[in-house]
Amino acid sequence: MAYGLDDNGQAVVRALENPKYDWRTLDGISEETGIALDQVAMILGLLQNSGAVVRSSVPDKFGRPLFTTRNHYAKRQNLANRILSVVSDRIR
Repeated sequence: MAYGLDDNGQAVVRALENPKYDWRTLDGISEETGIALDQVAMILGLLQNSGAVVRSSVPDKFGRPLFTTRNHYAKRQNLANRILSVVSDRIR
């Protein structure tokens, strides 16, 4: 696993790249990994700062932020969607 992460960090990345999902919430990551929400948030912050994780500018239907890795995003989105995302600033 890349990113030079500890076990919790690697578990968060695996949850973000779970093929069943395009985007993940903090709650979903915490539930899948068994890592406390505050720890998940801290790990995601570090990964966002490094550029490895992106946050959707569009929240889920409950208003919660959505996250994925850049790598997973590139694999899951077709070229047209990626271009539209850049143009509409859907990811940060």
